[in-house]
Amino acid sequence: MRSGAKAYRYRLHNQLGMIKLMNCINGHIRHSARLLQLHRVCQVLDIPVILPITLDAPSNWFAGFFDADGTIGIAMKNRLPQLSIRVTNKLLQDVESYKVVFGGNIYFDSSQNGYYQWVHLFVHHRGLTGIVLANSGLDIALHDTYYVVAHFHYVLSMGAVFALFAGFHYWVGLSGMPRRIPDYPDAYAGWNALSSFGSYISVVGICRFFVVVTITSSSGKNKRCAPSPWAVEQNPTTPEWMVQSPPAFHTFGELPAIKETKSYVK
Repeated sequence: MRSGAKAYRYRLHNQLGMIKLMNCINGHIRHSARLLQLHRVCQVLDIPVILPITLDAPSNWFAGFFDADGTIGIAMKNRLPQLSIRVTNKLLQDVESYKVVFGGNIYFDSSQNGYYQWVHLFVHHRGLTGIVLANSGLDIALHDTYYVVAHFHYVLSMGAVFALFAGFHYWVGLSGMPRRIPDYPDAYAGWNALSSFGSYISVVGICRFFVVVTITSSSGKNKRCAPSPWAVEQNPTTPEWMVQSPPAFHTFGELPAIKETKSYVK
């Protein structure tokens, strides 16, 4: 994954300020900055392990992939100083997550499908907010704002689901807890019983929900709810409790005056 001109980055240096991190797979030693990147983007989960193995890739590919140069580089892009990065260089980073598949014996299994779904969401769309941030001009303008902060966590929450499933299928396998078959491993009998018991709890909750809906719709005909469920209609303290329920199409022509305010927090 690395060219010979940049191979010096992976040489072993015994210098002050270096953190020696032995990789259990290939024994490479990592720089402290690279280790910090791995720590910050823990949402990648097992993908750095899953992808090279399922691709039957050469062992030297692990170096570049574990050094956060591929998918992790995508995650770190919004954290970098945007004004110091050329737009062309930012666009070229999008191919990092795909270039690792070249040179390997590509085959698809469940964990691979989870990875490619993660790449499609995490790299291409970056969630729904990524459609807006795909504009390089807006990406620079919105850098270091709450929009990007929310975007990062939005992508993180959804992208982690695909990565989790990829990790589960890789480490546990599809036979870990099969469904809709006549038999399953005895070691999972207790977990299967617990899962079945949880399904009954869900059914009870759904039935209770329909009971509440039925009672509300049958007994509440021709009746309006009170503006406030806390029975403070006489002395409303905020405008939201001064309107009817459901509220009118145009609630206030002008902001009403609150004559009395008090705190109900003791």
